[in-house]
Amino acid sequence: MAEVETPQVEPEKMSSEEVPTEPDTKSKTYNNVKIEELLARTGYPLEITATCRAYGGPPPDFTGDEPTCTSQVFIGRLPTDMKEDEIVPVFEKIGKIYVLRMIMERDQPDTNRGFAFLYYCTQEDAEEAIKQLDNHEIRTGVFLKVCKSEGNRRLYMGNIHKDKNEEELKSEMSNLFPGVEKVTIQADTVKNAKNRGYMFVDFLDHKMAVDAKKACSSSKKILFGRWLRNVDWAESQHTPSESEMENIKTLHVAPLTEGTTEAQIREHFTPFAETLEEIQVVREFAFVHFKTRADAEKAMNEADKEINGSTVTMQFANPRGGAKKKRKPRISGPPGALHPNARQYNDNGAPQYPNFDSFKGGMKGNDQQNMAMWMAKKRRTGNGNDPWFDPSYSDQVGGGSNSVGSWW
Repeated sequence: MAEVETPQVEPEKMSSEEVPTEPDTKSKTYNNVKIEELLARTGYPLEITATCRAYGGPPPDFTGDEPTCTSQVFIGRLPTDMKEDEIVPVFEKIGKIYVLRMIMERDQPDTNRGFAFLYYCTQEDAEEAIKQLDNHEIRTGVFLKVCKSEGNRRLYMGNIHKDKNEEELKSEMSNLFPGVEKVTIQADTVKNAKNRGYMFVDFLDHKMAVDAKKACSSSKKILFGRWLRNVDWAESQHTPSESEMENIKTLHVAPLTEGTTEAQIREHFTPFAETLEEIQVVREFAFVHFKTRADAEKAMNEADKEINGSTVTMQFANPRGGAKKKRKPRISGPPGALHPNARQYNDNGAPQYPNFDSFKGGMKGNDQQNMAMWMAKKRRTGNGNDPWFDPSYSDQVGGGSNSVGSWW
């Protein structure tokens, strides 16, 4: 019997569309599906605004008081495309999450700003997360920064009634905003007013301060018949430790009457100290620097509390919270122009500007005149191809009908 050959059939080749690939975690569709699965599993709500994504707050079936700032951690070094579906599974292993807030770019709702704030239901879980998850590799080569959150809790508020003291302001502020912890004002002894028209308000935590700031931005908040204005973040007050306070040798003395001099203050405190290192008088208060802590304590306890007709209070001054930020030197003229003290000129004698077209209307004084004279020379020699030569600039130099030619 003849042997029958079996035809060989080549296996079907899978198209590129059928080849399984790793899921694209940057895909909006992928993220949405994963987030929906996360919400279905946990039952947490998700609120999305122009600048924030809030997962939770409070979680389902939560009972008890809302956690304070001691239960909050800061999460940094986040990839800008990362969402809750990758963050929550990592952090919920430590403990129950109260709320996760991701800060987003205003014009790019799917792009975070690289950091988030997470509240646990307990302070112990927050401390444990810092220990276990700081420098955690959440993606290949991506390591998180997890640390204690130092959110600002202090707001500056202006246009307040000058005849109100701290107690009155705090009582009324508590009716407008929850979580008001402290109100700080500065008396204006020069104008005989209880405050200078502004105050600093400390809240119990960062979130309450954020909510108060948003409320003032979205609607008018009236305090004693006046509209609170210029509400903005203030520098957080440094709380010195006991060891820091033990080394303080400076007394804060206030309030002083107008015209009180350094010599009068020195004469007042000299009997209580061998040496006064420095005295700084700032309007209605002064800082008196003693050589030793013992001298400062003796002066505070024994010195007369009346200086130049004003009854004063004396207390140890708080240490400075850190070095002052150096201001960048101011540059006159249009943005990007060279600093006037570092003016430079090219080989033809013309002022050097990075982009002449954008700055020709902003030059002043000698720069403007030198440019005009140099351009006039170019016109006289007929060189119109030089990049610094621009006949349209003639009406902008000297104003009105003055032309470039009028400078020579």
